Amino acid sequence: MIELLITPLQFGIPNSRLRYYLLAKHGPQSFAGTGGEVDRVWRHIPGHGSDWVDTRAQSSEEATDAAVARSANKVLEKWGRLFDIVLPSSRRTCCFTRGYTKLVERAGSVLQMNEDLDTTTTFDAFLAAQHAGDEDAVRLLRPLRLRYFSPTELLRLFAFMPPSSTGDAGEQFMWPEDISTKTKYKLIGNSVNVRVVTELINYLFE
Repeated sequence: MIELLITPLQFGIPNSRLRYYLLAKHGPQSFAGTGGEVDRVWRHIPGHGSDWVDTRAQSSEEATDAAVARSANKVLEKWGRLFDIVLPSSRRTCCFTRGYTKLVERAGSVLQMNEDLDTTTTFDAFLAAQHAGDEDAVRLLRPLRLRYFSPTELLRLFAFMPPSSTGDAGEQFMWPEDISTKTKYKLIGNSVNVRVVTELINYLFE
């Protein structure tokens, strides 16, 4: 038996979804690369790289300044500073949960489509205007063009579908026709990352 704490970031997937995994083999079979260390929780697949270091704490304020477009203005006004924001060029997103689009804090990242604007500066201007009594201060956040990730984009992050850049039309994940968008977010948030599970299964048979 071997215990692991693995995140998709270790496999080049820009999503920090740290999860606990337990692998077990029958009888005397052992796991490759462990060197007999059985009383340890591994932070990488033994023999496949060094221990993973969580760098999320180093992102400071940039990782917590955010908001959501397509959401009611009241949500932005009251909870905007609690969202996690990422850019199209970012190499990290936070963990998406079944409460994505419904909960604010620690439910998943949102996307800022306008990379030309500085998020912190924009939010500072918004808060200053709000503090000054500007009832339409939220207008200052609109140029950021903030939005939720779509279910299809999340499926790519979770490796249920190939990245759009591959052009591979032969491996498309298909939802049942009668499933709602709300249910899609719930199911994705409760699921696993296919790439991570694939790597663990391959390691199990080494």
